[in-house]
Amino acid sequence: MAVPLLEVSNLVTGYSGRGASAAAVSAIASMRLAPHDLVCLLGPNGAGKSTLLRTLCGLQAPLSGSIRVNDRRLEHMPSRERARVLTYVGSETVPASPIRVHEFVALGRYPHRAGWSALRSRDHRAIEQAIEDAGIGTMVDRDVTRLSDGERQRILLARALAQEPRILFLDEPTAHLDIVQRRRLASTLQAVVARDGMAVVASTHDLDFALGACQRLWVLDRSRRLCIDARTSGLDRASIDAAFGIPAGGGSTGAPPD
Repeated sequence: MAVPLLEVSNLVTGYSGRGASAAAVSAIASMRLAPHDLVCLLGPNGAGKSTLLRTLCGLQAPLSGSIRVNDRRLEHMPSRERARVLTYVGSETVPASPIRVHEFVALGRYPHRAGWSALRSRDHRAIEQAIEDAGIGTMVDRDVTRLSDGERQRILLARALAQEPRILFLDEPTAHLDIVQRRRLASTLQAVVARDGMAVVASTHDLDFALGACQRLWVLDRSRRLCIDARTSGLDRASIDAAFGIPAGGGSTGAPPD
């Protein structure tokens, strides 16, 4: 069997501290990511989706358990090596000082460069491909401080794609996108997963996006445990409603509650 890109066992996420300041957020017995996986992470508010993503990419230490990336323990990977393999896009803001969109996307190449050495031809190709994939070609000469929230979300995605990660984590990537841009995002993620063999995990409250874009769902239930890890093609609305604690026949017609 091929080595998975990411493998988790007996993982407990949360915040360390003494006494009452220590708090477990979620518990995951096991999960795997393989090349070409496109996964959506669903769960009610407070279930620990953001904490889980930040833990899986090494931005936050787990309370216990094992995270292996390319069959290596995540905590043993140097930061620059980790940045070449894992990328996280959250609710971060773009720089407050003026910078062109093209220069901002180029920052994604930093893990592949020797310090701030000149960009090589491979770097330029990765940047241009990321700009094309994210659909921001008409924005490259604009000032990042003059972009809308939705436009900023798209340039954050482009910078992450320019990094050429093996695993891309996206936290609420549809939050500021209109319906056209959500559909474009779904197509983009499907295309890069198929073309480049990376794995993508996106947390979202948008159930239609999750079922339409992704191959698999991870669902954290109200007890903050992974209760569903399944192919979207084999799921029905009732099984997802149950994970959110929505009573049968409760009339759920849209996304799970925010």
